[in-house]
Amino acid sequence: MIQFPIISEYEVAIKKSGSAVLNLPDSYEFIANRTVPIKFFNFGSGAFAGIFKIRNISSNKVFALRCFLNGGDPDDINRTIKVSEYLHTLPDSWVCKSTVYQRGITVKGNQFPVILMEWTTGKKVNDYVSSIIADNNKISQLQKKLVELNKSLETKGIAHGDIQSGNILVEESYNDIILKLVDYDPMYIPALAGKTATETGHSSFQHPKRTKSHFNEKIDRFSFWLLLTALEAVKFDKTLWNKDLRGGFNDEDNFLFKAKDLLNPQSSQLVNRLRSLNQKSLNFYLDKLFSSTFSPQRDELKHFASETNN
Repeated sequence: MIQFPIISEYEVAIKKSGSAVLNLPDSYEFIANRTVPIKFFNFGSGAFAGIFKIRNISSNKVFALRCFLNGGDPDDINRTIKVSEYLHTLPDSWVCKSTVYQRGITVKGNQFPVILMEWTTGKKVNDYVSSIIADNNKISQLQKKLVELNKSLETKGIAHGDIQSGNILVEESYNDIILKLVDYDPMYIPALAGKTATETGHSSFQHPKRTKSHFNEKIDRFSFWLLLTALEAVKFDKTLWNKDLRGGFNDEDNFLFKAKDLLNPQSSQLVNRLRSLNQKSLNFYLDKLFSSTFSPQRDELKHFASETNN
């Protein structure tokens, strides 16, 4: 069994040797996360991987370097590598292209695998909503893009597994937007059929009855219906997007809804307030989101406009 470094050992190696620790085809340099009071390179870490930022010296393009950590389940790490290799073959715009290098970094004389992934400069989707909150046309555009994203995943037999604010990034391009997905550790791909999930996702975006046994290409539907519902709601009441302390339901980590609202929608202050708006389109989304309290399975995603045209 591979004994991976801990995050501080990666940090020490990078501070000591810089780009000499990398065993990659091109030349790169590390970009510090901060330089004061001391230089620090790590940009965050999850259950079994830390993130560093590097720049290709020739192209000047920036990448995220995922380095695996001691304590991570080897099976989960192998699964992440398998997912990254699979996504590398896809042309879809939501994919942050990544390449696996089995001996990509040297720490204490030993070589370890890394995943080199393109670095996106997009905004987290909740931050993007804050920037367009007054523009219902842009909110509708975002809803349409979310439906397209979900369909793109499902038609390829893929599910992200943890759809939430921090894992959907929005890149603006002239009058269009491009959605990017990050954090592929919980992802379902066809090669994982019959396996169980490594996690059940952010509780403010997941059905409370979802378990690790719910693991197929349709598991993102509940989360996407939640996003569509929240976006529809703020078209009619902008104050919903205010921070909690200002009478709204935004805690900067959720999307209006919290786990308690999903667990017991009948007694939820938020759900009751949304119902009181008495808007046909909003009620459509609410009905889809809360169609069952016993099962996370949900109907195929669609925009309300397409429903009215059927």
